[in-house]
Order: sequence, then C-alpha cells, then structure tokens
Amino acid sequence: MYDSGLEACRNDLYTDSEQLYRKYPDALARKIERVREMHQWFLSNPAAKDAVFVSECVSRFGISRPTAYSDLSIVKALLPHLSSSSKEFDRWRFRQMTLRTFEIAEARKDARSMAQAAANYARYLNIDKEDESDIPVDQIIPQPFVPTDDPSVLGIRQIPNIRERIRELTEKYIKEIPDIEDIEAEDADLDENNLFGPLPENQDTLDPVDA
Repeated sequence: MYDSGLEACRNDLYTDSEQLYRKYPDALARKIERVREMHQWFLSNPAAKDAVFVSECVSRFGISRPTAYSDLSIVKALLPHLSSSSKEFDRWRFRQMTLRTFEIAEARKDARSMAQAAANYARYLNIDKEDESDIPVDQIIPQPFVPTDDPSVLGIRQIPNIRERIRELTEKYIKEIPDIEDIEAEDADLDENNLFGPLPENQDTLDPVDA
C-alpha cells in the first residue's frame, strides 16, 4: 500500500524508469514518471495556479482531471524537499544523459566516445571503489595510544645514550666559550597598570617615555 503514490514518489522519484516498472505495478510506475516530470514543471512555474497545472497534466499525459489533481497533491507534498529533490533530479538527469550519450556513440560505432561515456558513468557512481560500510558505534575500538619519548616510533633512528651526549656537548661548549655567564631569568620591573591601562580623558596618545 503506497498511500495514493505519495510514499512511492517520495522514495523513488528519480529512480530509473526500468527499475520503476520492475518494482511497482505499471499504473503506479507511470504515476511516478508523471509526478517526476510535473514536479520539475512546477519548479519552473511556481506562480502557476492549480487549474493551469491540471490542464497541463491532462494535455501532456492524456489523463483524467481527478488523476491530474491527485498528481498535483503529491507534487505539493514533495515541495518541502525542494533542495534535495532538485539535487536528485540533477543526478538522475546526468545518468540519463550519460547513458543516452553511450547509446548514440554505440550506434555510430564511436569506440572512443563510448569509452569516455562509460568512464564518466563509472566515475560518477564510484564503481571502481569499494562500498563503505559504517561501523556501529558500539563496535568501534579506541586505539591504545601510549605516550613515549622514543623517536623510533616515527621512523627516526635512535641515538644511543642521547642524554649523556647532550650533557657532554653542553660542558664542551661552555668550556670553549668562557665568556658565557649562566644567569637566572628575572621578572621585568614594569608598571603594567600604567602601560596598559585606559587613556586619560581628552588624551588620544600616551605621553612620551623619558629617555
């Protein structure tokens, strides 16, 4: 049961016609095709009144007015999905154009164009890539990362006795440069409130600092 076609149209609005007729009864498949075509007509004519839509549908497909009104109700129900539907239509149209290009090239025995069309189709559908499967959250295993100072985990050759080597080099260079004086760092004696405080009223710049 497909609720007058609404559910079927929502699920398969841009499914290829061949698949539609395999999946649904012929009458429902034809309805989906009509809704697909009139959905795009409606998007191109958003100001059209219902009577104009119905007349266009009757004229284009040779259906009864009640059936056309049924199609109209489905089209209106699909309008909230405008953005996604438009993208789906573009995807469907690309597939149709590519397949049509392949058929024309095949009729002309144009092997180069056939190969290009086939490559475009395969690239679009990612046929050359394996399907990605989502792993359930409860099956995701966190990686056991362990902190280390061993550079070999990055592929860097470890230097034997590196800490001892650092100590020896430090003592060596201190002896070679006797003018080096090891002092402790001291906090700067600055009046931060004066340097970084707000400017006095009616004064755009700070007073120059005495040399």
